[in-house]
Parts: sequence; C-alpha cells; structure tokens
Amino acid sequence: MSLLTLHTPKPGQALKQAPETRPAALAEWLDQLSGKPGEEAAQRLVAELGRLNRSELDEDLRARLTLLHETAVQRLIEQLVASLPENGTPQSVVHRQAANLACELAIELAHAWKLVSLALQHRRSLFGGTKARQTALTHLLAALSNQICTSYRSYTSPPLHGWHELHQLHAAIGEEGWGDVVADDAGHSAETLYRRALLLALADPYRFTRPEIEVTLACLSKFGQLAELRRGGQDRKAAFLINPGSDSPAVNEDTEDASACLALDTQALCKHLRSLLARLRNGEDFRSLGLTEMAHRINGPHLLARLHQAWRGGNRRGFKRYAPGLTHVEVISGISAIHRLFDPKHKPVPSPQATAGPPADQGEPARWQVANDSANGLAISAHAQEVAQVRMGNPLALREENTADAAWLLGVIRWGKMSKGQVVVAGVEKLSPNAASVVLRFAEGSAANLGQPALLIPANAVLQTEERLLLPQGHYQRGRTADLWHQGERRRIALGGLVEQTPFFDLVEVEPA
Repeated sequence: MSLLTLHTPKPGQALKQAPETRPAALAEWLDQLSGKPGEEAAQRLVAELGRLNRSELDEDLRARLTLLHETAVQRLIEQLVASLPENGTPQSVVHRQAANLACELAIELAHAWKLVSLALQHRRSLFGGTKARQTALTHLLAALSNQICTSYRSYTSPPLHGWHELHQLHAAIGEEGWGDVVADDAGHSAETLYRRALLLALADPYRFTRPEIEVTLACLSKFGQLAELRRGGQDRKAAFLINPGSDSPAVNEDTEDASACLALDTQALCKHLRSLLARLRNGEDFRSLGLTEMAHRINGPHLLARLHQAWRGGNRRGFKRYAPGLTHVEVISGISAIHRLFDPKHKPVPSPQATAGPPADQGEPARWQVANDSANGLAISAHAQEVAQVRMGNPLALREENTADAAWLLGVIRWGKMSKGQVVVAGVEKLSPNAASVVLRFAEGSAANLGQPALLIPANAVLQTEERLLLPQGHYQRGRTADLWHQGERRRIALGGLVEQTPFFDLVEVEPA
C-alpha cells in the first residue's frame, strides 16, 4: 500500500487541559453530554476532540477513543445541520455558529482517524495489524466523505486538501480490496461513501435548498451504486474523470492523460432517474419511490430532472466569466419589493451611497461587491451580516451603485455559499433588463377581486423567448384567465406553460385569453 500524505494538527506544546484517555470515563462523559443542548454539547465535544488530536497517545488507545467519539459526533452534526435554514445560506449569528460547529466536528473526527491511520502504516507485520488498518482506513474514508458532505449541507467550501485525501484513501482501500467493507453506522460501504461524495459534488449542491440536498443524499444511498467507477483509460466516453492527485472532485472535461484518472460512468444512474421521472409524471407519489425524506418539502420531478442533467454532464458553463466592469451594485430582493421598485408611482429614492444594513426585501438597496461577470449572470459578495439572506430561487433587482438614472436588471439567485471571513457569495442569473410591474385580476378564486402583483418580462427575439410572467407561488394554473393591468391599460390574458418554478415564484408563458 502506498504511503498516505495526510494533513494533521501539530501536537500542542502546552495544553491547558489534558484529554480524557480512560475509555470507561470517556463513555460516561459522552453519555452525559447527550443530555446537553446541541450547541453546548458540540462546543464541548469539539474542544475534547481537539485536545485528543493534539496529544501524543498510543495508536491503539487513540483508535479506541476515536471510536467512542464517532457516534456522538455524527449525532450532533445531524442535529446542527437540521437547525439550519431550509433555503439559504446560514448568515445569522446563530446559524453561522451551528454551521461552523458542524464543520469543525467533522474535521476533528477526520483528524482523529488520520492520526490513527498514519500510526498504523508501519504495523503491517504485527499481529492484528491488518484488521486495525482496515478499521482505521475505512472509518477515515467515511470521516473524510462526511466532512465534505457536511460542508455542502452547510453551504461552505470543503476543507483544503479534503478531496486529495479522500482520493488517496479510496485508492489505498481499493489496493487492499476493502471497498465493500462497512465504513459507518448506517451500513454504507467505503466505495458507496466515496461515490456519494463525488455525485453530491457533481450535483452542484450550492444551487439546492437543504431539503433538496437531503433527498439527493437519500437518492444516492439507494441508487448511487448504479454509477460505476473504473480506470479512465478504459472508457473515454464516461461522463466524468477523477484525477486522484487533485484536490477537487470529478470533472466533465477531457484530459490528456486519462489513463491516470478514474472514470465515473453515470449512464445507468441517469437511465434509472429517467424511469423514476416517468413514474412521477404518470401520477405516482414521490414516496412510492422509497424516498420519504423531506419529500413533502420539495418539487420531486423538478429535483430529479436537475439531478439527471447534472449527472449526465449537462452542468457546463454556457458563457465565459470575465473580470467585472463595475465594482459594486445595489440589490433589492423579493417579488413585492421589486414590484414596488418597478412601479413608477412607488419607486423609492435611494440615498447617494446605498447602505448595506437593511434587509433587501424591505425595498432598501443593499450594497454588494461584484466578483465576476458573464453574458448571462454575475457573482456578487458581501459581509453576511450586512445583507439579507441569500435564498436560492429568490428574485432580485440590481443596478450599478450610485447611478440613480440607471435601469434596474431583473435576476434570480441561482446559488449561494459562505466564504472566508463571514463573507456570503451569490450567483445571479440575469433574466431581463426591462421587466415591468403589472397587476393581475383573476377571473375566479380568492384573488378574483384583488390585485395580484406580478412582473412582466417582455419577449426577447435574440433569446427566442415569448412574453412571460413572474408570479408569486400559489397562483399558477394552466389556462387560468386574468385581466393584466400595466400603466393604466388592461388586456385579457391566460396563463400558459410553466417555464420554471422556484420556492418563491412561478415563471409562466403569457397566452391570449
């Protein structure tokens, strides 16, 4: 087996408190910890694991202590992740604390198994050494996979060297023939956990709500084995190639030395997703597929269609990114706030220097820095506490800062993540530079006599798109008729095909009534 290159914390020169190294006493302490509030328990467990990982210990004792910690760490990670917002980045102080603790727990558990694995590299000839190495390596792969998945679930970047170390562990376990060995308490094998981390990364989870990420993980637990891994030189047509020497997941790009890579063939997995989609569209319930985790909180067919596109290699960038032509933009988010903004009768008058504090949904512009730009979108960033929460699928309006006469551009948040220094980054797709506020009066229903605010997106001959309406969720029904009022003029319309649905709006085609 090749020697592993793993990054571990340096031993503490003068720890203020020694770790608990008596297994029976540690088990009792962990049992008492289960009765503490989640955040308090997580803080104490992170501190205890940190002391363990920075102390000199016999490898057998370290392995026993790490096994005792493992179940408590996993339980607290699940508890902390469950406390995060269902849609959006964890920007509030409470949510950031929970996300950071979840990631720190996952990282410290991985550090613990790294130390055990490194110590056992030279014990091949000792009695019991093979079993000990098998346990250490498979549990380390599970911990490395979990720290990456925890990062995605909390909208943060995976730890530096995390992917490189995971690729190394997968190769080492493959050399020993331990890929089918159970590696975690849920009964997943080492090979399954490696594939699950790869496929979750390739699904582009920063674009998903948290329930969508959880359902994706449930899908991978049930169907992920349909994706096949083999040497890259054996299959040039595979959707993705994995460079074991890189610190990144698989890519869907050609490489000159494919023989040094692994190939991830997702054809069988995508075929199965197509069959599941057909069953859903034929009227079967999402739960009938055996995926009950948070199924009531997501649009099942929409999620499966997005996963199919991602896993067949369809998530390729359409336009090249460029250095931004402007440094800062003003941003307002939420349909109601944008509707007021685009209405000439209620247009707010921003201050000469837009402040970053107020929530964007209240109609006050927030200040964001532009990271990069492209023909159909841009990436923007700001301090997490100074802007409203980044929620995937939320519409927004933006324009160049300090240009009161500039037109507002309608866009939608496609992805979000937390960066270093409490900075939040959002990816915005541009929808229209000339959207307008309109009011709909439906012919029937609870909104028949009330004006429903909406945004009208004109037809675009270049993009070959017809006239569309962006409606708050809950009002769309194909063929539903309404009077559309725009600048005092009325016309009769019908709601056509559904172009897109997010947690915040339905984008629909406009048809004559």
